[in-house]
Amino acid sequence: MAGLIAKEVLEEIRLRNDIADVIGRYFQIQKAGATFKALCPFHKEKTPSFTVNPQRQIFHCFGCGAGGDVFKFIMQIENVDFMTAVRMLAEKTGVVLELESGPDALKSGEKNQLFKIHSEVTDFFHNNLLQAPEARVAREYLARRGIDQDIIREFQFGFALNSWDRILIWSRAQKYPPELMEKAGLLIKSDRPSSASPWYDRFRDRVMIPIRDEQGRVIAFTGRTLSTDAQTAKYVNSPETPLFRKSHILFALDRARNALVESREAIICEGQIDVIRCHAAGFKAAVASQGTAFTEDHARILRRYVDTIVLVFDPDHAGQEAAIRTAGIFVQAGLAVRIARLPPGTDPDSFILKNGAEPFAQILKAARSAIEFLVDLNLEREDPHSEVGLRRIEKNLIEFLKLAPSAVQRDLMIESAGRRLQIHPDDLRRDLKDAERTFQRRAESPSDSKLQPALPSLPEEMELAFYLAAHPELAEMLDAHLPLHLIQDTQARRFIEAVRISRQEQQPLMSVILERDDVDRTLGRFAADVLSRPIKSTGEETSPQEIVEGLLMAIWRRELKRRRTKLEQTLLKADLDPDSRHEVETEIHRLTPEIKQLTHWQSAVKTIAAHRAEE
Repeated sequence: MAGLIAKEVLEEIRLRNDIADVIGRYFQIQKAGATFKALCPFHKEKTPSFTVNPQRQIFHCFGCGAGGDVFKFIMQIENVDFMTAVRMLAEKTGVVLELESGPDALKSGEKNQLFKIHSEVTDFFHNNLLQAPEARVAREYLARRGIDQDIIREFQFGFALNSWDRILIWSRAQKYPPELMEKAGLLIKSDRPSSASPWYDRFRDRVMIPIRDEQGRVIAFTGRTLSTDAQTAKYVNSPETPLFRKSHILFALDRARNALVESREAIICEGQIDVIRCHAAGFKAAVASQGTAFTEDHARILRRYVDTIVLVFDPDHAGQEAAIRTAGIFVQAGLAVRIARLPPGTDPDSFILKNGAEPFAQILKAARSAIEFLVDLNLEREDPHSEVGLRRIEKNLIEFLKLAPSAVQRDLMIESAGRRLQIHPDDLRRDLKDAERTFQRRAESPSDSKLQPALPSLPEEMELAFYLAAHPELAEMLDAHLPLHLIQDTQARRFIEAVRISRQEQQPLMSVILERDDVDRTLGRFAADVLSRPIKSTGEETSPQEIVEGLLMAIWRRELKRRRTKLEQTLLKADLDPDSRHEVETEIHRLTPEIKQLTHWQSAVKTIAAHRAEE
């Protein structure tokens, strides 16, 4: 939703909300040179590792890795989404929110049109399923799956006809422009030139399941293929649109809200059909993520309604791993988590269909706490009677225990794990504290003679990331002189790419970082680490451009040395024929002086240009 607010308005809000002042309203921060320090509000610690950098307008915790700009801080401290954080900060400073007027943003009233399109297309698909002769195979498929007419009508199942332009024809009749239909995710524009219309339907020959927001409005679709072709994707989902953000949507939440509030417990399934089967059987608190792994945003949404999560995932190895991973996200959000175990080869849909509601209720009732499930899983995979096996089990438990933000919750899990493993809980507590102290020593701020947090092993890449963040205009040098694939450290490469995108699209760097970050937030932590460092003085004799030029030459020198070493290793092969040997020797002879030339920028440019042309 960030793209709905004009970039200049976001910058105005950011400018008017000094990050040190905003954070200072929540807890006390102490001046420490050019930065501020405090105990981190996002994890338990005794030594301050939370820093605020007014120069760069960011915060970063060297202990837990939390970091970002003023918007990110409000999102984390208030447990709200980006748009809510923007509104909160705008209200405090009197900034009027305006919609972006660019080509990719929603114009006034366009959002309501998108809701209207989705509602009408839902009816269109639904009528197809109920009435169209071509939908007979879809009706037979649903009948085989045990999805009766009541379920079909309640969830408004539909059918997309086997046509490339049925929705396109429908949209023309309704006078909806194809550009708006594309924005709704229902049409795709072909890149191939054609005399016919460049637009075609996204969904064809598929059973359609509407996806709704918390208010019950249709915002997207899932299409299940009826084709037996192995090359055809089984499920196709709507792309992310102005209405649809996967990380903010839980399937059937609109139907589950009342049951969630009443029971204070959510049933989490992996698939939409599983959730639909649960609702049909009376388990109204069931929800699922929308074609993606569960995220912290999903956890925050559910925390508004419930205290406890019951995970009902597939019982195979992948399902077990997903259950543990998802449990960790919910535990980290302060929720109690239980994990149910279904019989092998079943899922909630097939189990309920075969056995009925009551046995499934017993499965839910027998669900064990996440820590007990993790212990049992490890006991199945490791030998607890061997030293190595027990150490592996304990290591896995400690990694999970570290996620719990509440001391009480953590203590309860330790007691439970100790009983199950028949070891004294105090031993687990002691080892957990040792592990946390080790992590803290590695992650603490370099100030006060503390250790520097671990950074990329390639210092020139770290320096390049630092200088491009401080001087983004120099990122243009990379376009001319350095392919990104030569940057070996993954996070440094992703960060530098974000700097380039930020400059090209004139977006705030942290906004680009947040959009491109992964589930584990590794890029965000890397960025916060880079940006939290004080800006260095290059001195009067050396400019930032000259420093970046030197770093580019160092990376190219490393690359050419790597190529030369590989060629030298090739020469050692006994089966190398004379012609090939001569070619290799010639290339080594060419590379050696070129490596030496990579010391002065003017002479290096020609060498770099030649190698870029070869790639």
